[in-house]
Amino acid sequence: MSWLRERLLSQSLVEYNSQGRDPNYLSGESLGLIHELFLIMSVLIIFEMLNCAANGFIKMQHLIVEAILISSGPYS
Repeated sequence: MSWLRERLLSQSLVEYNSQGRDPNYLSGESLGLIHELFLIMSVLIIFEMLNCAANGFIKMQHLIVEAILISSGPYS
């Protein structure tokens, strides 16, 4: 994460020094980096949600199998 911060700051300072802009100004390249980071994080969040759903489904299947095994135990 620090590399992104450094790159954004260096890009802002270069623009400030060369064009007299505010150092807090974000260029198109900086905004593009932020956009790419946002997309990557969105995809990772979606994959994590799918992973949690799959784990929950597997646990549910195990509980169903356990219930079936218990209900068909030696006393039934």
